[in-house]
Amino acid sequence: KKGRHDSFTLDGAIKIDTRKVRVPVIGWLKTYEDLPIGYQPKSVTISKQAHQWFISWKIEVETSTTPKTQEFVGVDLGINHLATLSTGEIFDGVKSYQKYESKLARMQYLNRHKQPSSSNYRKS
Repeated sequence: KKGRHDSFTLDGAIKIDTRKVRVPVIGWLKTYEDLPIGYQPKSVTISKQAHQWFISWKIEVETSTTPKTQEFVGVDLGINHLATLSTGEIFDGVKSYQKYESKLARMQYLNRHKQPSSSNYRKS
């Protein structure tokens, strides 16, 4: 169906430059990010999500392994802290709900008397 999951995949005849991708028939497409130089993509997928076009590609890269610095690490999950490692490192959890709790209460208060699915309801 047109307009739903708009995407297409291209294999082979694709060239990439610093900030451009050459697609057959369409031509050169500009990108906002620097593309990796020295790699030839195996395939490119161009898709439309949220009224914007995105490009993703498959590149074959050699993997490298790094030696482990420590054999084992114990993890203790807690209430005050998200995790405490046996090495002494402490990871605090994300407190996004507490951070935005007062803002959420204010938005719910303002949204209380609006008609559901109206323009003002959606805006607020």
